[in-house]
Amino acid sequence: MILEVDHGFNKQATWLLFRDMIKGIILAIVIGPPIVAAVIVIVQLPVGELRVKIENLDSSLKFPLKKLFVVDGSTKAFLISSCSSNNA
Repeated sequence: MILEVDHGFNKQATWLLFRDMIKGIILAIVIGPPIVAAVIVIVQLPVGELRVKIENLDSSLKFPLKKLFVVDGSTKAFLISSCSSNNA
């Protein structure tokens, strides 16, 4: 016994369901990457002990390493907390 069917709700056609799903996927592909790019910060790894260890590992494995980057996703948490703390 389905409540929506008993009372006449949810009479969406199958083709309409698939059309809405395709629209959602297209929107996620178009809107998603710019939002992710705005949240993730990529900086070059500074010279230090960690960089030296990674470069030594690179040379011992003969892996062609050209640049080292740090990907910082913590900006997202900062943006969310700063937006939610605004009680205006």
